[in-house]
Amino acid sequence: MFSPFFAFIFSFIATSIPTGHPAQMTEPGWLSDGSMQLMAGADRCSVRDCTCRVTRGVASRLPAQTIQDSHRHHVYFQEDDHVLEPDQRGGVESFASRFSSSAQIDITLVGYADGCGSPQDNHILSAHRARTVTQALRRVLPNANVSFRAAGEASVDHDPRSRRVDVLVQVKSNIETSIAKVNADVYLIDASGSLWSGWDGWRDIINSSFRPGSRIYVSKMHNCRDGMSIDTVTPGGGTEIWWSYWTVLDNMSKGETLAIISDFDSNYPLQSWERRAIEKKVREKGVRVIVIRL
Repeated sequence: MFSPFFAFIFSFIATSIPTGHPAQMTEPGWLSDGSMQLMAGADRCSVRDCTCRVTRGVASRLPAQTIQDSHRHHVYFQEDDHVLEPDQRGGVESFASRFSSSAQIDITLVGYADGCGSPQDNHILSAHRARTVTQALRRVLPNANVSFRAAGEASVDHDPRSRRVDVLVQVKSNIETSIAKVNADVYLIDASGSLWSGWDGWRDIINSSFRPGSRIYVSKMHNCRDGMSIDTVTPGGGTEIWWSYWTVLDNMSKGETLAIISDFDSNYPLQSWERRAIEKKVREKGVRVIVIRL
């Protein structure tokens, strides 16, 4: 059986890096002497360049079935308020844009309120909040199947965490179609701890779609070495995917395709000049990058 991780979003880019959800697009800064020789992320890794080149593992036969994955987002409101501020609306739209290329999307929204006020008023307020977020989502995903409900009070006090709308997105994807899309000359897979829940599935899909002559790299801070089988890699540590991305580009040839699989969930912000440097390197190398964002 395969875990539901398989439903994912493909972003095809030639000269730009993924943008994703702003709060999570945070990667290591670089040390610079004018020649971009070193990223600070490398200093946090015991593995050289935070990257290992691994070998293909045992290929399994993936079933031709439709699978489903769930993604969550939370929108918080001020007390007795259901209006989305510009930054909140931007967060909702950025989250929704991750699924713009998905064919089958089911979205469920649940509105909540804190314990301030009467239960009747809080039920109405939670409905208004869910409806407001629904409208923002529909602007980005007009064809999605969206439903919402009001759950009323989520606490008995003034807990601000209760003034929210929970958004659950379920995306369906066909495994065989997904394998064809992943086909690449070079794979870079994030092996940080945040990839633990879906690791077995991503390992299997790479093993099954691997072509002779392709290369596989994993981004990992510790406990990794060149030449080991991907089947023996265990996810762990923080995310240093941008340093690995920069390193792997050095080992690519013009015309090749790189597939990056990551949630890009790091604690270090990627600066605008760093983004431009990566974009420039992609252009200069003449490679194609496929981002598989989890």
